[in-house]
Amino acid sequence: MAMGIGAGGLKPGSKNPDPGSRATTGGAVDKPFSIEAGQQVNRSVSAPTATPVDATQQSAPTAPLTKKTDIPKQPTINRPMSQQDVADLLIKFQKSPTPSNKQIISTIIQYGLEASLKNFDSIHQLLQGRTQINATESAVISQLKNLPSPKSVDIISQFLLSSSPSQMTTLSTVQQSLQRLSVLLQGSSLPFASSLSGLVSDMDSRFKKILEKIKENPLSLLKLNKSGLLGDLKTLSEFLGGVDQKFLSEENATLQGLKREIQRFKSSVSGFIESHLTAPILSKENSQNLVGSDSFIYLAIPNPLAENQSSIEILIKKDPRDPDKKINPNKTKLFLNFQTPDIGSLGIEVEISDRQLWYTFYSDSSQTKQTIFSTLPELKEKMKALDYDIIQIQTREKKLDIQKILLPTLNLDTISRVVAEV
Repeated sequence: MAMGIGAGGLKPGSKNPDPGSRATTGGAVDKPFSIEAGQQVNRSVSAPTATPVDATQQSAPTAPLTKKTDIPKQPTINRPMSQQDVADLLIKFQKSPTPSNKQIISTIIQYGLEASLKNFDSIHQLLQGRTQINATESAVISQLKNLPSPKSVDIISQFLLSSSPSQMTTLSTVQQSLQRLSVLLQGSSLPFASSLSGLVSDMDSRFKKILEKIKENPLSLLKLNKSGLLGDLKTLSEFLGGVDQKFLSEENATLQGLKREIQRFKSSVSGFIESHLTAPILSKENSQNLVGSDSFIYLAIPNPLAENQSSIEILIKKDPRDPDKKINPNKTKLFLNFQTPDIGSLGIEVEISDRQLWYTFYSDSSQTKQTIFSTLPELKEKMKALDYDIIQIQTREKKLDIQKILLPTLNLDTISRVVAEV
């Protein structure tokens, strides 16, 4: 009796996750929450099939099967996927079924990525030298985004840990380093210090103007790429790094302060560039999507309500019917998540359909419902002035989990394996 995988393969049966929850690998999740009514996640994951027996090796001849009705039916068994199934898949790949390898395969399946030898090897390579608690998850997402690079893994890891610094924070760090560099260069004995000081001062002035624009209009932060700032910063950082290596020797104690500040500047530029790359990486279309799941553009802009330079996180649903996955402003969905001075963390879901709006507010504060409904007339008036009608408003006493909406996963406990017996 041989055992193989039927037409369904490994079948997940969970819906899109609740925006207010985040799954852990192998664990249970909260009650499923469908982003759109009736939407169902259902992806098959390939697994090894049984090798057919060659008819020439059978001990006795059998009568030929001449009709479709003569073909014997194969009974099937639908059972939960087990750790042994994961181990069997690793053995098929000629990999040792170690706990770390099993975790890679389980996470691959959880994110709906094809459980193939190619994906396993790529993710295994990305994990080399990485000890982050979420390294495997970050590497799988990086592979899912078709960005199998160590830098991408590190950026995604920070995002998952909610430790990514805001772009305003990294911008301020760069500007502060520029100001210190300018002062040190003005008092330096280097023969070309005055020329370097001019370059640094020009960049510092440019930063001041950019920060002023962002304070007036937070959305201007999204236009930094067009300004050429990132490229100019990288060029200046590399140039100062060359000056450091060639002219600032360890033996010259009088130049050690300048040497340390150049190294801080290079580090601050690297941090700023990484924070700027977070949104494009997360917005990149997945190589494979969970069936029924939505895809989004992710944005993070400065939060004018917060004093700690935190960000407003924004998700905008892409149009699944558009081959380029652009946004349809007449039929889309928005998610916003940010800190407020009065009720703490606030999440907002807005569904838009032909200039009609459905609002859902998320907060773990009991004051939210009262606050929202007290401002309802003003909100309706403002939306009406923009030619939008509010159809419904509801509140939920829970936090909105942006990560779970942007990076949906399957509940491994609901995945089943269809086995055909011959």
